[in-house]
Amino acid sequence: MVSKTPWLERHFDFGLPLSAFPLLLERLRGTPARLEDRVRRLEPSVLTKRLGETWSIQEIVGHLIQVEDLWEARLDDYLAGATQLRAATFEPGKVERAGFNQRPLRGLLYDFRLRRSQLVRRLEGLDAAVIERVATHPRLQRPMRLLDMMIFTVEHDDHHLARISELLLIAPAAARGAGHAAAGKILARGTNVLLRDRHPHDADSYVRWHTTGSWREYDAPWEQGPPLETEEQKEGLRRRFLHTCQEPVPKARLTAIIALPDGRPLGWVSRYGTGSPPIACKVGIDICEDEFLDRGLGTEALTLWIDYQFSDPALHRIALDTWSMNPRMVRVAHKLGFTPEGIEREQRQWQDAWLDLIHFGLLRREWEARRRNG
Repeated sequence: MVSKTPWLERHFDFGLPLSAFPLLLERLRGTPARLEDRVRRLEPSVLTKRLGETWSIQEIVGHLIQVEDLWEARLDDYLAGATQLRAATFEPGKVERAGFNQRPLRGLLYDFRLRRSQLVRRLEGLDAAVIERVATHPRLQRPMRLLDMMIFTVEHDDHHLARISELLLIAPAAARGAGHAAAGKILARGTNVLLRDRHPHDADSYVRWHTTGSWREYDAPWEQGPPLETEEQKEGLRRRFLHTCQEPVPKARLTAIIALPDGRPLGWVSRYGTGSPPIACKVGIDICEDEFLDRGLGTEALTLWIDYQFSDPALHRIALDTWSMNPRMVRVAHKLGFTPEGIEREQRQWQDAWLDLIHFGLLRREWEARRRNG
């Protein structure tokens, strides 16, 4: 295989005519689709694997998100008539510290698509005089038109896509998993928990959760029904659970198991109330293992789930409802930036007390701003 030239050693031919602008714009517009096609079917073990000190595939995606700030800033330089482009300021370890290996891939791909679409929209409206403006590149120390800056950007895209291809040639064929039945079982990874599809090994935990656990006291307990008591009841629930494990899963999951990094199941997250078109939904969460309550795991799991849901570009808002006797859920909602949107006072009576139904809402732009600001 022919090795590519390291990026910092590249030389560029900036002789393209102004008429190349529409072609370069299409290359910029098409990078998110090419990237998604390359990585979306890969196993998490392949996406997050590092070779020595080099970035993983998922970290390369993160770097592409980070460098969009530079392209936007340099576009600002051209628009302001600057004679010198600002320098790149990617200090060592910036990618690693960002924790891209712990973020859901779908969210990263959506972030990159969003950032690139912003850049393309700004470029689309420019006239020839702006596209021909010249400024000096600080590292190359040569004059570059805005058109040349577009060449530089698409070449940078291709450089990193080629690196992903190199890593895939190294990855074991069994782990690459394009179309493999196990690909996509893990939907998102965090530091302390992950979200994954249900598995037959979860059956015993699932049956136990419907027999005991304090979660049953807070998640609309009047809907839970009495705890399972007989072996016949437990076996019936186990069979129903195992049957659902054999059913085809939708591309966009409506539920997922919350698990520790070692796979031990802790509970679930859910999406419901989807309208048509699906511009809004509600989410729910239950940590069903009492020993793991009050450790921040629910907050982390719901963060992953919100990232996963907002990776659907059609989704505009997410709602969350809870009851006044569930202070944990109220705290999590506030912690994650949900806005209180109303209270239905004394909406239900339970165990000699009147309960309020509390409504929270979260808009896409609010979540994206929160994620950008860390």
